[in-house]
Amino acid sequence: MKKVIHITVALLLVAGVAVAQQKPKTNEAARKDILQGNDYYRKSELGLASDYYKQALAKDPANAVAKYNLGNTLYQGKQFEAAAEAYGNTKGGSKAEQAKTLHNLGNAMMEQQQWQKAADAYKQSLKLNPNASDTRYNLAYAQEKLKKQQQDQQKKNDKNQDKKNQDKNKDQNKDKDKDKQDKKDQDKQKQDQNQKDNQDKKDQDKDKQDQRPQPQPSKMSQKQAEQLLNALNNEEKKVQDKMKKGQGAKVKMEKDW
Repeated sequence: MKKVIHITVALLLVAGVAVAQQKPKTNEAARKDILQGNDYYRKSELGLASDYYKQALAKDPANAVAKYNLGNTLYQGKQFEAAAEAYGNTKGGSKAEQAKTLHNLGNAMMEQQQWQKAADAYKQSLKLNPNASDTRYNLAYAQEKLKKQQQDQQKKNDKNQDKKNQDKNKDQNKDKDKDKQDKKDQDKQKQDQNQKDNQDKKDQDKDKQDQRPQPQPSKMSQKQAEQLLNALNNEEKKVQDKMKKGQGAKVKMEKDW
């Protein structure tokens, strides 16, 4: 949708009511400055035009025409924020004049991509001048841009939330992996300790065995060993002789039948 820009330089006639309420001398001086500013505006000498409108406002701070024309000059100079401020401060005039001021305020807000404020200004302008087709067209454009902005913001929020969820899941997985690794480390430490305990027990048992008394080698000489062996043989022979003497003659058993 193409944006419609509608800017109008208000003439002195717009401020007729306001002029009548001020001191004649002050109003006449402000009026001359406004007319001079209008001449420079039409020549596109925006800097000089702006200076004269500001001089008029210094002499007549409530002059609606000077504020409105200053806003138009700033807008044409692409000073949209300052233009919006000038339009916002413009009070008084007929409904048609107020509608134009609000329309231009909407344009200044739209140039700053402040779609909500632009739409609000256009709506207020249409309340004063419902038949302004250009204002209605600009309102539709601002609302379309506002809707897209909200959708983009929602997508951005959703994307940020998804990233937060992913980061959270990633952190949780890291915690789980760390817990698993900690358990593995604990199990290995326990296994190593058990192996150490078993080895220590084996070493202790071996130390106990090494501490048992070992058989000592005999200190008996060979001669003494032979004498001991002969004595054992003699004793065994004596026992055998005694057993032989004690045996009787065999008795032959006869049958009794």
